[in-house]
Amino acid sequence: MRYSALIGNPTEHSISPLLFEWISEQLSQPIEYKHLKIDISQTSELSPALKAFQTLKFCGLNVTLPYKLDVISILDKLDDSISSIGAVNTVVFDTKKNLSIGYNTDWYGIYRPLSGVIAEYQKKKALVFGTGGAARAAIYAVLELGIKDVVVLYRIAESNRTKSLQNQFSDKTTIRFDVYEGIVQHIDTADIIINATSTGMVGQDAKTPFALDLLKNHEDLSRKIFFDCVFNPVNTPLASYFKSSGARTIDGLWMMIYQGLYAFMLWTGNDVLNTLTEDNLLILHKLLQKRIQHV
Repeated sequence: MRYSALIGNPTEHSISPLLFEWISEQLSQPIEYKHLKIDISQTSELSPALKAFQTLKFCGLNVTLPYKLDVISILDKLDDSISSIGAVNTVVFDTKKNLSIGYNTDWYGIYRPLSGVIAEYQKKKALVFGTGGAARAAIYAVLELGIKDVVVLYRIAESNRTKSLQNQFSDKTTIRFDVYEGIVQHIDTADIIINATSTGMVGQDAKTPFALDLLKNHEDLSRKIFFDCVFNPVNTPLASYFKSSGARTIDGLWMMIYQGLYAFMLWTGNDVLNTLTEDNLLILHKLLQKRIQHV
């Protein structure tokens, strides 16, 4: 039996056990697999929790809010991408070397779906809503796609996470920061728009970070791609707006699926990123969407 877990606070909304246990059943040689959801109530509990998982021979962890940054300092080793992203969402336990290694698979969850649909003319400018951990992954993903102009919109200039993000990418002249008041101009010129806020997520504020009325004159967004990092619910207010305006929309379940495939590969060594077919993944998407509707 192989074990992994999701840690964060809260975790009850997650459907990741279904995701990983389904993946394990699709292997050419299926393995017995369990993925647990564990609430960590405060930061001081992170270190002893990781040691306990390592002792119990878990193959790894997914890390969700609010610990994607806090977990970095207690890991033994970090993947090279972390120096650029500045957030960890996946931990691998190397049992042979007794090491805990931090990775970020969120960026791949954004990169892979976009890479399959983006046209060359859409690689000029990306617009990112938010400055949290998902925004860090989104910035890294669009840079990997070859986009040279990235604008990040924020609500509160003085917030610690906004300042931290600005410092993280201070050496990148291709990344600019602005407040939402400038959104109309940025929507006009952006090819890819990514919602990296929790707007519309179950248990979070459904209010959009800007008034949708600001975009009332933008009825045709058909040449743009909108990517939503929120997966529960699948259809958020922002996704519904951009879809109704003609944009190609990609829901957050695809981010969850692809980051999960990458994490599973790191934990088990099974190359599910390249062995599962598109039809397999569409079945998985429908299965996860159905589960969300009954959570």
